[in-house]
Amino acid sequence: MTWLVAPVLVKLKRKPDVKIDYEHTEFKWIKPNEIDNYDIVPGADKDLRLVLELQ
Repeated sequence: MTWLVAPVLVKLKRKPDVKIDYEHTEFKWIKPNEIDNYDIVPGADKDLRLVLELQ
């Protein structure tokens, strides 16, 4: 399977009221150093680190 990942970094003034749809059961805000604790799209951890280095 091939994934196309387009990382985007957005700085918010406050946490938004997140609403999930039928395709999801939960969401969670995590700190960047916690990403290795989750089963995510392959390579997304590297993309996150690259985006955070560019800020």
